Amino acid sequence: MRRFIILRRLWFINMLRNKAEVIFVGIAISLAIITVVFGYTGYSLNGYTDSMFFIPPAVSFAVGNGFTNPITDLRSAWGDPTGQERYLYFLPLFPLLIGVFISESAPLSYPQQAFLGAGVISAVAALLAFLVFYKIATLRGKTFDFFSATLIVAILLVMLRAFWGFMARPEILESLLLATGFLMALYLRRPWQLVTSFAIVLGLMAATHPFGTIFFAFLTGLYFSFFYGWSRSITYIAATYLLAFTV
Repeated sequence: MRRFIILRRLWFINMLRNKAEVIFVGIAISLAIITVVFGYTGYSLNGYTDSMFFIPPAVSFAVGNGFTNPITDLRSAWGDPTGQERYLYFLPLFPLLIGVFISESAPLSYPQQAFLGAGVISAVAALLAFLVFYKIATLRGKTFDFFSATLIVAILLVMLRAFWGFMARPEILESLLLATGFLMALYLRRPWQLVTSFAIVLGLMAATHPFGTIFFAFLTGLYFSFFYGWSRSITYIAATYLLAFTV
């Protein structure tokens, strides 16, 4: 009888854990969908301010008019001394990636397609962040309970609120790359796999955001220094930085 009671208690604990995970996954997917919808509707995208520096070059490049900003010369006037208004004042990967989502055959207008692309990037970044926090919460066989789920959801709601206000800026792609780097650090074990993966992320980050590049380069060095001896860590760090230049 006592064994039966213990088994029932264990089953109840496992059921709670499964429920916490199911609720957590449901909230993560729901927030990602909401983020895409916000991108589609253009909600809270700083349309009057920052988006005019990043979205017009993406649209212009996608439709074959060059990597220029026909909307404003506030930054391009001093960014391009030739007066051609080329997009030179910031790193180019984010608007180029937004341009991938723009097609002349799509039923949406070019700005709608661009904002929808920003929403998709934000949603992917959010889902990757959910995976990072889930992996951290379950390290060494820890149980993923309702407290962990509630705490992570609260943290990510704050993060997503920032996303919804900066969806037309490179920070969303920066966050996606950072989350990718953290996932690789959590799941990969072989040093040269980590070197290659970190180098790819660092190279892409260098074309996205300067502060994100400095931050991730610092984290890469810190990671290798923590897990390996000085001689091996220096080798891995140098290889990562050198390989990143080829990305």
